[in-house]
Amino acid sequence: MVTSARSEKKIEKPHEWRQLKNGPWVSESIQTRLDEWCPKLFGYHLLKLGGLSCELTSCNCNIQHQVNLDIQNPLHNVIADGYDLPFLEKSFDAVIMAHQLDYCNDPHRMLREVDRVMVDDGYLIITGFNPLSLSGCRA
Repeated sequence: MVTSARSEKKIEKPHEWRQLKNGPWVSESIQTRLDEWCPKLFGYHLLKLGGLSCELTSCNCNIQHQVNLDIQNPLHNVIADGYDLPFLEKSFDAVIMAHQLDYCNDPHRMLREVDRVMVDDGYLIITGFNPLSLSGCRA
């Protein structure tokens, strides 16, 4: 049986970690892992997609030009929807998507759009809830 990942249900997307139950703890856990990976990233442009990604620090990343994209988070420097990214094809060497697919009505569409703006062999860092975990059951 094949089911679609697309959902017609209205999903309330968080734009800040404090909007999630245990959000600060989840953010800290992700930040620890991201701190290990950031020095390994190479390129010219990094996209942090969504408010949760915007709040993650990437100061030890070798990629100097970093774009924070969200609609509501005050840390954004580009206001846009993740389904229609306002960038040229193959513009970003790395993309960070913190829990974007967990709160997305059409994850395939979002991933296709991210693929459009990423260079070939770029870095894609995706975080999300394990749907079988206690945190995932609440999400």
